[in-house]
Amino acid sequence: MGQQQLIVIVLGTLVVGLAIYTGVLLVQSNSQSNDEELIKQQLNIIVSEAVKYSAKIKSLGGGEGSFEGFKPQNNHLTTNQVRVVASFTSSTMIFQGYGTVFGLDGETPVNLVGVYDGAAGRWQTLTRVN
Repeated sequence: MGQQQLIVIVLGTLVVGLAIYTGVLLVQSNSQSNDEELIKQQLNIIVSEAVKYSAKIKSLGGGEGSFEGFKPQNNHLTTNQVRVVASFTSSTMIFQGYGTVFGLDGETPVNLVGVYDGAAGRWQTLTRVN
């Protein structure tokens, strides 16, 4: 083989390797974003149920303006792809949600932490940790 042919083979191999590496990174990034959206969706489902609970009077099994005593359904806390840990105070909800795909560090799952302010009716913080 000539020297030009060897250079073409080496360059071709480098281009193909770089393309494969870039493709793997894109798929991984897309999987992480998808996991993050699934966690957000699950957190919003739990918030919605807690707001309904808070709006009911105590005699009807509600919190009468408070989130204390609210217990989300188990299928809202754990699904095939999302696990949520939650705590409820009178006016706030604190969440930590875990996905199934490895996050930015490559060792632990995608992880979101959030605080929902019931008095303001909005997320005070919702941050991706990993």
